[in-house]
Amino acid sequence: MMLATILLPRWCCATVLLVVGWSVLHVRRYYETTTRFALSPSSPVESPSLRVGDVRQRSQQQPQIQQEQQPQIQQKPLFQPFNWTNLDLSRKGSCGLSKCFYHSSLKDDEGYLVARSKNGTRYHERLHRVWERAEQMSKLGVEVDDERGENDGTVGGRGRHFFLEPPLNVAYPSRSTLKQLNKMTHGPGKSRHYYGNLQLYNAEVLRRGGATLVVQKVRVAPAPNLICRCYFFRGGDRERGRFKLDDLSSNRDEFRSAVQSREAFMATFLDELKRLARLVADDYFSRLFYDFQFLLDAEGRIHHIDLDRMENTGYVFPNKEGAKLCFGGALRKVAGILLLDGDGGNNNATMATMATSIDDAVNDLLRLVKVVKIKK
Repeated sequence: MMLATILLPRWCCATVLLVVGWSVLHVRRYYETTTRFALSPSSPVESPSLRVGDVRQRSQQQPQIQQEQQPQIQQKPLFQPFNWTNLDLSRKGSCGLSKCFYHSSLKDDEGYLVARSKNGTRYHERLHRVWERAEQMSKLGVEVDDERGENDGTVGGRGRHFFLEPPLNVAYPSRSTLKQLNKMTHGPGKSRHYYGNLQLYNAEVLRRGGATLVVQKVRVAPAPNLICRCYFFRGGDRERGRFKLDDLSSNRDEFRSAVQSREAFMATFLDELKRLARLVADDYFSRLFYDFQFLLDAEGRIHHIDLDRMENTGYVFPNKEGAKLCFGGALRKVAGILLLDGDGGNNNATMATMATSIDDAVNDLLRLVKVVKIKK
């Protein structure tokens, strides 16, 4: 009992001292915190002597500054609007490996390329670069070196192409529209699930996974036409170049019947080949040699197709022998189609005369084409 009487006052004193010390410590921390806040630049109270009116004025200016800066941080939307009723899905589309052409429901001479994309906006950005390069190529048609000064309103001269508008990055359409797109695919790239498996269709999942469609308005290609291709090789004992008419070309008899004047056609075609030679000699457009191809209409004019190949690398630049086989093969093949008689025979006398002029024309072309020397 005496021990408790002695220890109790001491324990109470110690407890009181601890409580007082803890309170003083927290009061001090609170004072330091509020002082730092009052002196910080982001605080509406910059100093203890700041007047109430200044604080009110500062608080009114802050939202105004934020509103002025807001338009500068707006981001471009991921998807661009497109009306799918602009496509005539009652007609078969023409499909390659990654895109199909569908006719427009509004104008007979227009249509749309609808391409698959599995890497978000990167494929759209790639096609947009192609569009910009094609626009630069089309301006070459009105340069001083365009001998005839041709400008028919559809992009003339050395850079005639079919693009009408830049490409759009659009979200997947409704399930019913996607089903009709798949149904109307036609051509070498035809597939039952060309634009996606309907059983796994889910627009939100496709969007989150980065799958989009790229749509671009284009002109309808003139018909009938011939699709001309050249292949270039290096190394070994193979020939350095080869010309071939694509299987998607129009019927030969139909094409020959559409040509009004053979002499005028061949003169125009040779002139177009010269412009093409000047074009690919430019380093900026030399990638056209990748999967080299063009469309030839019944007037002898060249139209550039599948221009997204200009974004590819690893193309083979032809040597002199390869360029000769390419351009010479094109002139001889087309001349043979035009001079073919209805009974299946050739006008040998005319062909012999034209062969000499073709050799001269090819030699002129080789002076324009930028070729490389390849060691055998």
